[in-house]
Amino acid sequence: MIEDTPSLTIGELADGAGVALDTVRYYLRRGLLDEPGRTAHGHRRFTRRDLLRLRLIVAAKAHAMTLAEISSMLGVLDDELATCGELREVFDRAMARLREQIDRSRDSLARLESLRASCACEGALGDACRSVETLMNNHADPRDGACDPGAGGACCKEETP
Repeated sequence: MIEDTPSLTIGELADGAGVALDTVRYYLRRGLLDEPGRTAHGHRRFTRRDLLRLRLIVAAKAHAMTLAEISSMLGVLDDELATCGELREVFDRAMARLREQIDRSRDSLARLESLRASCACEGALGDACRSVETLMNNHADPRDGACDPGAGGACCKEETP
């Protein structure tokens, strides 16, 4: 059984989980951590259970879970009647979000690679770089010959020897 005697200060709690004091306060405001008891002088006192919960939150953040997803996970864990299936659902939603984020990142990388490839000349940058224009114009396709001096691209000026 986990010792539940309030004995940790907020600083000790933060240090024990490797986070800043402001992070602990933020998680308290968000409801991820329960508001602890206070001493007669008004100082917060946290338990070992609070420390383990904070470490779980930190670990979930390190696995790219959002605070909303972490809140859902904690809600399932706090429910004595919850099932493993409910916890799997929380993880499934987090994984689906991450997959979408990865797909968007791959698309962005491909667009940036295309923009960079369109500026492959060795000349000086022209007055109107087509790659920058393409980037600025609502994600227009940069593969239209931008920055290709042979195709009349306006991005690069050939340096004369």
